[in-house]
Amino acid sequence: MTSERYRSKSERMLGGVCGGLSDYLGVDVTLIRVFFIVSAMASGLGIIFYLALWLTTPPQGQEALTRQESIRLGADEVKAQAGTLTQELQAALDKDDPQARMIVRWALAILIGLVAGRVRANRKRSRPQIQVCRPERPAQEATAEATEDQGEGQPVPDAEA
Repeated sequence: MTSERYRSKSERMLGGVCGGLSDYLGVDVTLIRVFFIVSAMASGLGIIFYLALWLTTPPQGQEALTRQESIRLGADEVKAQAGTLTQELQAALDKDDPQARMIVRWALAILIGLVAGRVRANRKRSRPQIQVCRPERPAQEATAEATEDQGEGQPVPDAEA
């Protein structure tokens, strides 16, 4: 457990955020990664939170940076990593490897499904709720109907008789 937050260089898969958080919190890095994956799948906030930490957290061993310098450095790293991932994805698609193509197709299908689910949920939330309003009846009609329903005060016969 360390006293300052940083992005790890040794426990790094994308930006080192999970490795740095695991050192800072004293928790296994796998638990942090599972948390980000689950929160990304459930609500999408895991991705936003990860990117925000990537942009604002300085790398391990870096001298004290201002917030603006840290964000600029993080943005450059995100851009470089996105380019690398794009090249790797393109190389996997160019290969005639059926397993790589299957993995990419499943990943894209899952991503499209998640995006479609979020869009549908946002549409449901943004639609105005239509309420059906019944016209009000005059009080005399309402009391007349109520007395007709009650049988005008006559006793109700027993079912046993």
